Amino acid sequence: MRRYQRVLVSFLACVILTCLIGRESVAQQAPAGAQGVFVDADGVLRTVVVEEKGDRLKNLKRQPIGRAVGPVSGKTSLRKVSLAGVAREVRDCVAAGKPIPDEVRFLAGIQQIQFVFVYPEEKDVVIAGPAEGWLEDAAGRVIGATTKRPVVRLDDLIVALRVFPPGANANAVVGCTINQTEEGMKRLQQYMAAAGKSLSGDPRRVAGQLAQGVRDSLGMHDVEIWGVPGDSHLALVLVEADYRMKLTGLGLEDPRVRRLQSYYAAIGAGEAGRIKVQHWWFTPEYEAILRDEDGTAFEFRGQRAKLVGADDRPKADGSTEKGTTAGGATQRFAQSFTAHFDELTRAVPVYAELQNAFDLVILAALIQQGDLARRVAPDLNFLYETSGGYAAETLPVPKHVDSAVNAKVIGARLATPVGGVEMQPTRVLGSSASKQPADSKLRDRRAAAQPLTASRARWWAD
Repeated sequence: MRRYQRVLVSFLACVILTCLIGRESVAQQAPAGAQGVFVDADGVLRTVVVEEKGDRLKNLKRQPIGRAVGPVSGKTSLRKVSLAGVAREVRDCVAAGKPIPDEVRFLAGIQQIQFVFVYPEEKDVVIAGPAEGWLEDAAGRVIGATTKRPVVRLDDLIVALRVFPPGANANAVVGCTINQTEEGMKRLQQYMAAAGKSLSGDPRRVAGQLAQGVRDSLGMHDVEIWGVPGDSHLALVLVEADYRMKLTGLGLEDPRVRRLQSYYAAIGAGEAGRIKVQHWWFTPEYEAILRDEDGTAFEFRGQRAKLVGADDRPKADGSTEKGTTAGGATQRFAQSFTAHFDELTRAVPVYAELQNAFDLVILAALIQQGDLARRVAPDLNFLYETSGGYAAETLPVPKHVDSAVNAKVIGARLATPVGGVEMQPTRVLGSSASKQPADSKLRDRRAAAQPLTASRARWWAD
C-alpha cells in the first residue's frame, strides 16, 4: 500500500429496520427525502428511498394509520395523558377483540415526555408534553402534522414497561451494537497486506477498487440488541439511530445541518497511521430530572442523548481491543454531533424517536422504582401482561447488514466505524442530574393536570 499513501477508505456496516435510509448501494450520499428500510427473509437489512421506482415500502404496510381528526388533532404545548386511562382503553379493546384505535396507539399525539405526575388518591400516573394531530409520512413514520416530530407510541411504552416490571431487576440495560465479525477483520487485514501489489493507476480509481475490496473482505456485519425484544419498534429505533449516525459520520448521508462536521470531513493528513476502529455510541444526556419532595411530580430536561467515541485497535486474530478515549477526527465528530443534536432531531426524525425511547425507558424505571403499578395505579398492571394481554406489533429482526464503504483521497488510513446505543436508567436516576429540587411551577403543573385523572371521563386532556 505504500505506493498509494494518499488513499483513505472509511467503512461501516450496520443494521436497521423500520423506517429510513438510502439505497442498497450506500457507498454514495443518500438522496434527500423520506426514506425507509425493510429486512429480508434472511434478516439482512435492505434500504429504500420512497421516490425510487418500484417503491418497496408499499409492501411494508400493516395496520393502516389514519390522519388524526377531531379534538385530538389540535396542537398544544402541553397535553396530559392518563396511563391508567390508556391501560383501561387497551384492556377493553383486548377483551372485546377490537383493534386499538389510533388515538390510543399514538397516545393522543404526545410527542415528547416532559412531565410525569403521580396521583396516589386517584390511582393514576400521568405523562405530559407537547402534542398535535398526526399523519403518516411517505416512509411510514407517524409524525406531527405541522412540526413533523414523531409521536410517542403505545407499543414503545409497553415494551419499555415490560423491561422494568414490578419487583424485577432494576439494573436492566437497554441498547444495541453493530460490529464487524472477527472473520471479516481477518480477511480485511489479509486483503490490505496484499492490496498494494495488485492496485495501480489513478489514485481516485484505486480508491474505488480499494473500497470494493474492503467491502468484499468485511462481508456482513452483525447486530446485537439487548434489554428489549429485537422484533419491537423500540429496538429498531435504537438500531436505526445508530446506523444513520454512522452514515452521516462517513459522509454517505447529509442531514442538511449547517456546521455539523462529519468524521469523513474531519479527517486530515495528520490522521494517517495504522488501521483503527472508530467506536461511537449514544448515551443519555439529561440536564436534570427534577422531582418534588413527595416524588409525585417529575420534569425531564435536556437533549436526552449525546454521542461519545473511542478509538479501538484491531488485532491480527480479528478481535478488537476496546479503547477508552477518542482523539482527532473521532472525537471531533462525536462533539459536533452532540452539539447539533437538537437540530438533527428536526432534520432526521429517528433522532427524535431516540429521545422518546430514552424518555420511555426512564419513565418505566421510575414507575418500577416507586412500585407505582402495584402501589399507586393498579390498572397499569394490564400493560405488563404478556399472556392474554396486549401483543405489541412485531417486525422482522435485523441480524446482518452489508458493509458500507466510503473512500477519500488523503492520507493512508483505514477507519472502521462501529458503535451502538446504551441506556441504563438507574444510573441516570441515581446521578446528580436527577437530584435537583423542583420549583413551584412543577407542583402547579401537577395540580393543573389533576382534574383529568380525578374525573375519569377522558384519558387525555389539554
